Amino acid sequence: HACADDEQIAFHAIRNLIRKGRNAVPLRWSQSGFAAIGDRMETPWNLFGFKDGTANPTKEQDFDRVIWADSKDWMENGSYMAVRRIQMFLETWDRTSLE
Repeated sequence: HACADDEQIAFHAIRNLIRKGRNAVPLRWSQSGFAAIGDRMETPWNLFGFKDGTANPTKEQDFDRVIWADSKDWMENGSYMAVRRIQMFLETWDRTSLE
């Protein structure tokens, strides 16, 4: 467990502890996740230091196509969430040369 004013700082603190102790205490399982904070109008930076691209539907016809579910009986009054898990190999990234 780590606490910080910025979740990326806490994430990197935990990651460094895991890296330093991996020979003595192997990690069995971990799931980290957060959304970068800041100006909501600005696209946030990801853990590799790149801007994460974002796009949201803006037109009503887009909402009809990608937001609202068809009215199937099994979907009635339901809540849905789509999640995309992206694995980032930060240790490999850290060891990669700029050349």
